[in-house]
Amino acid sequence: VIVEGYFDAIALSNVGVKNVVASMGTALPPEQMQIAAEMGKVPGGRIVLCMDGDEAGQNAVARLASSSSVLSKSSEINLNELYVATLPDEIKDPSDFMDYAGAGNKA
Repeated sequence: VIVEGYFDAIALSNVGVKNVVASMGTALPPEQMQIAAEMGKVPGGRIVLCMDGDEAGQNAVARLASSSSVLSKSSEINLNELYVATLPDEIKDPSDFMDYAGAGNKA
């Protein structure tokens, strides 16, 4: 799971998500995506993007999904299944979602 910020990564880790990393912003350079692809090279390997629900996070997902993105240029990345997790409208980021979903002080 790739999230934007380290608080998001910590919150998900605290509730049991084992493979989570923060991109530290909405820019996902080819190097980060390549590393994620290498880590996902297992049967059923997948990359899950869970960016913040704000405009910047939504734009980041749109950039990655465009035909000119790093995803379309790397055969290694395309060996993985890519998912985009979206948040409810009233939730700003994955950390807040943990509170919303009832994880409370675990997150």
